[in-house]
Amino acid sequence: GNITKHNGSTYIEPRKEVVLLISVLLAMSDAGFNILANSSVGVTFEGDSDVGFMMLNAVMSLGTGTLFFISSQLSLFWIAGLEVVLGTVATICIVLNTFRTCFQD
Repeated sequence: GNITKHNGSTYIEPRKEVVLLISVLLAMSDAGFNILANSSVGVTFEGDSDVGFMMLNAVMSLGTGTLFFISSQLSLFWIAGLEVVLGTVATICIVLNTFRTCFQD
């Protein structure tokens, strides 16, 4: 769509530097989370990792589709907050699972 100037008092003019910084930070955190998730799947499903990676990709695709579906219903503020909370919980679960699997007798 076309980007036009707004004169409304509620519109905040985005700064290009801030938008670029946020996009770089989101890309780095997504890459780090994917590496962590893939390594956890590799450790958990040592004998048959194909099933683990298939489940991981299915869950990630389902999450992306769900987020795309609800994006018209929620504001960006709530979506970003939900992403932070769920990403933090998922990262903690993956780390705990990796430690449990690696240090299991």
